[in-house]
Amino acid sequence: MRLPILLMIGILLGGCSGLGMLNAVTPDTQYEAAANIAYAMGDGRRLDLYTPRGLDSRAPVVVFFHGGRWSQGSKDEYKFVGEALSSRGIVAALVDYRKYPDVRMAGFMDDAARAVKWVRDNVGTYGGDPRSIFVMGHSSGAHMAA
Repeated sequence: MRLPILLMIGILLGGCSGLGMLNAVTPDTQYEAAANIAYAMGDGRRLDLYTPRGLDSRAPVVVFFHGGRWSQGSKDEYKFVGEALSSRGIVAALVDYRKYPDVRMAGFMDDAARAVKWVRDNVGTYGGDPRSIFVMGHSSGAHMAA
């Protein structure tokens, strides 16, 4: 009986990317999410905030930039990062940014700076501590964070 269930799960998840599989098994009961907040004017400049449930004091904040060679990828692929951070008492801001070829390096860096500024100026409304902000990312997003 177990083998057919495992086989079915494998078939269903087989079409998912590694990130998709992580998101598929990520619980969503540990955080409050505010999605697609504009941090600057224009397409692609949105972020999602993951705030720990039951937050009773200002929490540290992580601004996360996704990877994708600056030409693809999305904050939506990293829900598991928002959950992992918020389940540890951290407010997580997952950021989308404009992509190549519409913009080049200066545009990516401008988007990163604008996102961090928006978080600093507004995260207090969501329970975050604007004096305790850290940046991180994956792949090209890690380059932006650096």
